[in-house]
Amino acid sequence: MPLVLGLVSNLGTHPTPESTLIPYISTGPMCRYAEDLIISMRVLSSQSGVPVNFGQKVDFKKLKIYYMKEIRSPMIAPVNSDIALALKSAVSYFTKNYNLEAEEVKMDSLYDANRAVMNLICSRMKDFKATLTAGKGKFINEKLEMVKFLFGKSTLSKGPLVALNGSKIKLFLPDRSRTPYYEKLVKSWADEFDSFLDENSILLMPTLPISAPYHDEMALFVPSTCYTSIFNVLGFPSTQCPLGFNSNGMPHGIQIVGCKNNDALTIACAVELEKAFGGWKEPGI
Repeated sequence: MPLVLGLVSNLGTHPTPESTLIPYISTGPMCRYAEDLIISMRVLSSQSGVPVNFGQKVDFKKLKIYYMKEIRSPMIAPVNSDIALALKSAVSYFTKNYNLEAEEVKMDSLYDANRAVMNLICSRMKDFKATLTAGKGKFINEKLEMVKFLFGKSTLSKGPLVALNGSKIKLFLPDRSRTPYYEKLVKSWADEFDSFLDENSILLMPTLPISAPYHDEMALFVPSTCYTSIFNVLGFPSTQCPLGFNSNGMPHGIQIVGCKNNDALTIACAVELEKAFGGWKEPGI
């Protein structure tokens, strides 16, 4: 779950993020049961100095519900029918059980979300190899290691090797001349989200446009990770909430987004949806 910046320290995470990246990096807990997030966050945020009342009682009848069906961009996978149905079910639960109205949100400015996020993150990396290897990869020959990997002889895994070699290809490098433009674009997103998200409102939207992919298949959907990474660069809290299985028996869910410093509400809503839909379930094998 992306968190409010500074709520949970990145100290001790690996690799250690560069100081320029810290504003975009937030570390959150992953728990089987939503209620465990409350205790986890109380402990993890105890030294932050940010006043967040985890476990607060929420009057859901006063909640304002917003939802976003998709982020439209040619680089992002379309939302599949199972995810769309899960989102609709979550919205319907709140509206029917608490006599609420839900409002759909459409943000055309998110069209360039993937490029904006990737540019802002990558442009802040002074040394990609040092960042990826925590400063211990000075003598790594990424080209040789890739060849060795093809024959099962490399000690490095595929992900870092692809990233290290890709960082040498100009096509994949961030256009730093565009960074000021993307910074202004992200600021406009923040203003738009702030215009409707307050202490009593949440935004429901897909965590990913697809259900759990096959092993290594996620490499094909990297641009689609902007569904969550936009909230990393914005500093808004987001809680992923499982909603069961799709028609093929694969797990999926949605994310609950709140205004800044409102992690407690997104977690409270996740607890409520867990009661309604069963939360995490052991996959059938």
